[in-house]
Amino acid sequence: LLGRFLLGLFGPEFVVGYTTMMILVAAQMVRAAAGPVISLLSVTGNQDRCLIVFTAALMASFVLVFLLVPLYGIQGAGLTVLVVTLGWSVWLHTLVVRRIGVHASIFSSHSKP
Repeated sequence: LLGRFLLGLFGPEFVVGYTTMMILVAAQMVRAAAGPVISLLSVTGNQDRCLIVFTAALMASFVLVFLLVPLYGIQGAGLTVLVVTLGWSVWLHTLVVRRIGVHASIFSSHSKP
């Protein structure tokens, strides 16, 4: 609600970044909704799975940055973060469910009978 105002405190040129900031907020919401999947995999001996996921995420980031930034500028970079975060969050959550049997997502509580 106060995003434009707070960005404006740093100078009027920062207000232009409001849309990108909202995209990055959405990425953090996705990450939070997935739950503590990285920690769960790491402490249960499945940290090698995280490496695979984040290697793929890094490669996807490079591709998406080269595709989206020329078209959409800084918002393309924000969209890259959102899409990649969504991808690795879902992938890691699926791994946690399959390998550990824990439903860590905030949405998991609504999917059980």
